[in-house]
Amino acid sequence: MRLGVSSALALALLLVPREPAQASEPSEPGAPHGDIEHVALTYHVADGCPDQAAFVSAIEARTRRAHFDAQTTGTRRFVVDIERKGANFAGRLVVEQGTSRATREVTSTTCKEVVEAFVLVTVIAIDPSASLSPVATPPPPPPPEEVPPAPPSAPTESTEAPSPPREAPSAGNVGARQRPKSPKKEPAPEWHLRAGAGAFVATGIADSAMISAHPVIDFASTARGLSPSVRLGLVWANSSAQPAYPGQVVFGLRTLVLSGCAVRIAPWGERLPSARICGAFEGGVLAVRPYGLERATSPDRPWFAAGPLVRFDLPIVDRLSLSADAGLALPFERERVYSLAGPTVTVVEAVQFRLAVSALLRAF
Repeated sequence: MRLGVSSALALALLLVPREPAQASEPSEPGAPHGDIEHVALTYHVADGCPDQAAFVSAIEARTRRAHFDAQTTGTRRFVVDIERKGANFAGRLVVEQGTSRATREVTSTTCKEVVEAFVLVTVIAIDPSASLSPVATPPPPPPPEEVPPAPPSAPTESTEAPSPPREAPSAGNVGARQRPKSPKKEPAPEWHLRAGAGAFVATGIADSAMISAHPVIDFASTARGLSPSVRLGLVWANSSAQPAYPGQVVFGLRTLVLSGCAVRIAPWGERLPSARICGAFEGGVLAVRPYGLERATSPDRPWFAAGPLVRFDLPIVDRLSLSADAGLALPFERERVYSLAGPTVTVVEAVQFRLAVSALLRAF
């Protein structure tokens, strides 16, 4: 049911014994009247109801005789209990004083109405002369006056040139800024001793190419750029017989080949091919074996030649690698073969080609 002021007054009269009526003016809300009564309050309400502070404030707005203490003995205790039952709120107000106990129950569709009824009952029970008129709530403060915005100032011409628009960083640039890559540390150069064998091909001495086995020993640095290395190899090559009027002649090249390199180019790392810029020197004997030639010159002639070459290295496994040389040989003297007091039989070329392929095994 809905409660009004008259219902609350009726409940208050039932809960509190009244003294004989005296002619007195009702006290104004908040004005002190008589002695202050210390009372205790127990407050249990459902969710959505006004809390205990709101309940106490509503009572103190009508009378100043009520003083609620947390621990009070020997005085009256007001117990408020409100719970939700379906669509309504059921409230119970119990006033305890000594052994006496008075209970009243109120039901309404809103919890606020139940609390307001219990506020009026409690006020009348404590201060019968308290004002029961509704407490006026102060009006909300007026909103602050809006200050009109200042009129925009006239644009002034700027003498500074506008800055160019910034280019939006690409995803790659952002990633590079966030995660700068540290420069890759080059491994310390090492010196390796290798030995192996292969094949050696020389042209320009005889009409046909001269082929020989080619054992070598190699000592080189693994540094990039300036990288010294030295290699020593043996050549024992023979040509096929070629016509030499009125007979035949066979050439033999018996020489040591000493090559040295100063620069190493390895742009793809240590596991891929690299190149060296080198020079080679040949020193030994050019053997001439004439057949059917009378009064031929000395069959053995000193042999010296030098020239540039390029060396390629290809790692195969941990200690095994392949090496290939390609270069030129320029003899110090162009040897001629002829019959004594007769015509020239043959002469070596001024520029000759050299090719060598070797398999090398690293010792350390």
